[in-house]
Amino acid sequence: WTEVLTFTPDCERYILEKVEALIAIGSYGDALSEGVKALRTNPKSMNTLMLLGEISTLQGDYESGLVYFKKAIKFDPEGKEVKAKLKATKKVVKTLALFNEAIEAEKLGKKK
Repeated sequence: WTEVLTFTPDCERYILEKVEALIAIGSYGDALSEGVKALRTNPKSMNTLMLLGEISTLQGDYESGLVYFKKAIKFDPEGKEVKAKLKATKKVVKTLALFNEAIEAEKLGKKK
């Protein structure tokens, strides 16, 4: 009975199910909005932080994804999934930074 009684639209579990469904259909903006709502419900939810990190990276916002994964790893420092996602996202952020630096260097080289 407690499952039924606590399963309301403001319930974190309900919101996370909705987030996962939105991700599955590619509605990342809506998924992000719902995920933020879930995080307000429970700011210490590793599951929510992981989903928000995933959504952010799916949208190409690797910096935000990195922030969410860093927060998530505080709750499970030895978790394989969160460690892998954090490592992969750090690598993408570093690669993008190097790419942007190369682009800027080339622009400066052409101006001379």
